[in-house]
Amino acid sequence: MSRGSPLDATGERIQPLENFLEGKSAFVSIGVDRHVFNKFPGLTICIPEINRKYKTIVDFRVKDVVPDFEGSGFRKINIIIRDQNQSTEHILNNYLTVVLY
Repeated sequence: MSRGSPLDATGERIQPLENFLEGKSAFVSIGVDRHVFNKFPGLTICIPEINRKYKTIVDFRVKDVVPDFEGSGFRKINIIIRDQNQSTEHILNNYLTVVLY
């Protein structure tokens, strides 16, 4: 995805966290290392800390590539958000548990 593009690496519209929380999408798009994306496109993951914060099970899916994350595996993920203010939330910028489905 090019920065600011409304499409993910699979050619579908990106789905930000806010859309999921508002009931406008069935999942949240995440960006990852190219090698992870190539091996697991569309993989569903769970992040328990975010589920607890929002009191719901948030369905995250590997849908995009972040070139800056090259070689990081699952150590870095980019949770797609719509609101710049949301990007400063502590929980979104901290160490999180990633559970693969």
